[in-house]
Amino acid sequence: MPRLSLALAATSLLLLGACAGAPAAEPGDAGCARDYEAGRDYFPDKVSAQVSTQWRVEYRQHYKLLKVNAGPKTSLEQNDTAPRSYVLYQCGTPKPELAGDLAGATAIRVPVRKAIDNPATLLGAFEVLAPEVLAGYGEFPNTDTAPIHLPRVSKRIVDKTAIGVGHGDKLDTERVLNLGPEVMFAASGDKARFDKLGQGGVGVVFYDPFNEPPLGSAEAVKFLSLFTNSEAKANAHYTGVHTRYRELSAKATAAQGKPSVLVGINGHGRDFLAPQHDYLEPTLVRDAGGRTVFDLPGKALQRLPMETMIEQGASAEFWFRPDFVGKGMTVKKILEAEPRLSRITALTSGKGIDRADPRVYAAAGLVNPDKLLADLVSVLHPEIQPGHQLAFLRRIEAG
Repeated sequence: MPRLSLALAATSLLLLGACAGAPAAEPGDAGCARDYEAGRDYFPDKVSAQVSTQWRVEYRQHYKLLKVNAGPKTSLEQNDTAPRSYVLYQCGTPKPELAGDLAGATAIRVPVRKAIDNPATLLGAFEVLAPEVLAGYGEFPNTDTAPIHLPRVSKRIVDKTAIGVGHGDKLDTERVLNLGPEVMFAASGDKARFDKLGQGGVGVVFYDPFNEPPLGSAEAVKFLSLFTNSEAKANAHYTGVHTRYRELSAKATAAQGKPSVLVGINGHGRDFLAPQHDYLEPTLVRDAGGRTVFDLPGKALQRLPMETMIEQGASAEFWFRPDFVGKGMTVKKILEAEPRLSRITALTSGKGIDRADPRVYAAAGLVNPDKLLADLVSVLHPEIQPGHQLAFLRRIEAG
């Protein structure tokens, strides 16, 4: 067939595709479908939530229906878990009509080319899957340890190819809109700001991996993969984490003795902030062969009177103090702020531990809970991993 005829035939096929309602892929749109075929499965690799209770996904040939039940939390007392739906449709295929069970859903074209992590709970997932997609962030651990755990993400931030946009009340909506992301992931924030972003074409997706047990938080990699079409890579990462976590936990829970561990944070007014049974840290303690002083039902944070914490936690063998912002706190500083804590034997005897860097812990530790577990096992049962060097946790120093 002459070259001119071939060109005309190709043009006709493209026109037919356009008539069928499939948007033509834009130049440079990597991963977009070129010729839409009704009935074709555009997502051969799939993920599912095995542990997480926050999200579920259904694959429907050329789009994914993602349902998330974790809403924005603007305070410890707020518990907005209204379900939200997102239609993630393959680039180069028709955008589904948002009717029926899709009514009220937010439509987002995938794979996304630009995304914002706000504040910074998915940076570890971006590091594993697609650092090049990260266009902005709410906060970042500007420390010496960040490049160790997040080298590719750190480079983008140092090079300013990913830009700080603030978070919470300081979220700069104009800066977000100027960056032009398809999606912004948020754990909490202001509804008016989010509505403005939605009107500007930014899909706001609510998700908080902190509200998960450890292997549920690791599924943040799967969650992000739904937006980057990198499900195969996410499954491979999760399988490795799951295997290592379960093998180490089996050794730790079989070890002799289960040391008692006080889990929670002082310094929040006159209260003690204790994570409930299914929150991240209490689960880590149990899986590391320990037992928690408090066993509170639920998977959130709960305030307890400081007197209750001191009375019941005074004789605990260890204190796991997962402070959000307390990097570098010492026993001396803690006691200066709250002298009554001198009755907590674990603190005064050098058996207090906290997050070495709270932001790195959140950004990289949540998607690698096998490493968090390894740190905690080395503290509670040092005989299991002789010579282990702490990566995400640290012992609270005296001075």
